Amino acid sequence: MTYGDRVYSANLAKALAAAGADICFVGLDEGATPPPATNIKWVGISEGPRAQFAALWSSLPLVAARHQTPSYIRKLAELLADPKGWDVVIIDNYAMGWVLDQVVKSTGITPTLVFVAHNFEEGLARGLWQKSASVLYRKAFLFLNYVKIRALERRVVAKSNLTTTITASDAALFHAQSASIRTLSLEPGYSGAAAIARKVSASTPRRILIFSSFVWSAKQESLRIFLDEADPAFSAGNIEIEIVGKVPEAFATEITSRYKTVRLAGFVEDPTAHFRQARLAAIAEPIGGGFKMKILDYVFNGVPVLALEECLSGLPDAVCRHMFVCPDVPALVGRAIALVDDVEALDHAQAQAFEAARTLFNWSDRGDALLGQIQQLVRHKPAPAPRGDLKCVS
Repeated sequence: MTYGDRVYSANLAKALAAAGADICFVGLDEGATPPPATNIKWVGISEGPRAQFAALWSSLPLVAARHQTPSYIRKLAELLADPKGWDVVIIDNYAMGWVLDQVVKSTGITPTLVFVAHNFEEGLARGLWQKSASVLYRKAFLFLNYVKIRALERRVVAKSNLTTTITASDAALFHAQSASIRTLSLEPGYSGAAAIARKVSASTPRRILIFSSFVWSAKQESLRIFLDEADPAFSAGNIEIEIVGKVPEAFATEITSRYKTVRLAGFVEDPTAHFRQARLAAIAEPIGGGFKMKILDYVFNGVPVLALEECLSGLPDAVCRHMFVCPDVPALVGRAIALVDDVEALDHAQAQAFEAARTLFNWSDRGDALLGQIQQLVRHKPAPAPRGDLKCVS
């Protein structure tokens, strides 16, 4: 399992390539596996991200400042100087917003720009700052980072010819800032394995699964909020919580020492066995919005889903109606206790959700839609579009 944003980016790139675009995909190497496709050229930046302390003094948000490395700047300038030119530059995620000035500086013009927004980051950063229970200096940092994120994201959206979003609700939030921006909603597809005749029964461990990575501070804060409510109730009811995914060492120590019912499985290459040994999955993230990629892993692996209403953003109603939805964390904890032994209801819900989702999440549809929008933008540029296949640098 890897981070949801990386899964989305890799699959969107592959879908765009399959639709007919030639792509130069640039990013920090960090042991990444290049998206396998004949018309995707992977350019890895071997230099790792900047140290967090050094990045704190930048005018950019923390993640963006860490990605703005000297090697990355040099390689991007080299690519942009290609005399054959580029039809479009795709800025993937707000953290890459720093390349905006680099593109103009290197080319002398502003080419067709597409911004792939993974979330409405301004709202997420504001929520993290406001809801965090951190100490004063940490709250001050979160506020400052929120201000930086707001400025960068708004600037990138304003300069882009097209902004893609993962949910229609995020598109609406961008439109609320400016009705003139052009958006395209591209909900995730699913490219993983699907379960075969999975059943939830009385022999399934009384276990609630959380499948996610907890490197991001907002994820950590949401988990604390959930566990503060759930741990005493689940301990009394002999219900186990299993967390599958990457958890930083310091946070892992905090969680295991603070909460009795939590079992950390860590990062696993194949989570299938963990899906099969859970009665239901919980999605309780009161901080943060956007589409939760892990929902598709749950649905296509036969795990019934219990979630906060706000965590189902972008999911079709046809699938949502087969999930257990709660308005807040206390209600979700109470519902989990009521549901955990109702294996018949849990098994029925997972089977119905799987059937409803079976044909709805095809990446090829997303690639075709994005390529169609890009072709329109390129055709309507004042200068003639280059001959040959569409070339993108991302």
